[in-house]
Amino acid sequence: GAVSLREIVLQAGANVAAAHYHFGSKDELIHQVFTRRAKPVLAQTEQLIEEAQRFVGAPDYLERVITAIITPSIPGRSSGDDGVGIFNQLRAHLFVENRQATESVYLEPASHMLAALRLALPGMSANELAWKLHIMFSTLTATTTWVGRILPALSGTYRPDDSDEALAYLVPLFATLLRAPLPFETK
Repeated sequence: GAVSLREIVLQAGANVAAAHYHFGSKDELIHQVFTRRAKPVLAQTEQLIEEAQRFVGAPDYLERVITAIITPSIPGRSSGDDGVGIFNQLRAHLFVENRQATESVYLEPASHMLAALRLALPGMSANELAWKLHIMFSTLTATTTWVGRILPALSGTYRPDDSDEALAYLVPLFATLLRAPLPFETK
């Protein structure tokens, strides 16, 4: 947060005047970097959701949609994007610090994700789905950004940096979360 646009540009070995001309501010530079990195991840998500939608009505449709949504965020699973781990950290930071930088990029893909989930969970209220997705995406963010900060007490018991293990646990966990009835009525 305390780093200036000038410091970023100098560290990158780029021209300060050109950076100011093209981006104008550090926030705009970050927004442009984020958008550029988000597009291939979201394109893969969109493609996987499209493929999953061929199975609407199948018993495992929800799992297919969840897999489509989370696979591109799992390091080692994003097609053609070897920097997805760094992208996940930037995304997590921007969701907390600069929501405007992410909202426009995620608006359309998020509507496709929600539409696919509503097909899998037709009776669920918008409020209940929002809370469950809040938990799901918070867990996904923690899994994809805190790999190096695992509590020592848990060290060696699980490997969130192993993409196969992460998907093997997260997909059924999220499906259970999304299907679970709440002990109270929702709006």
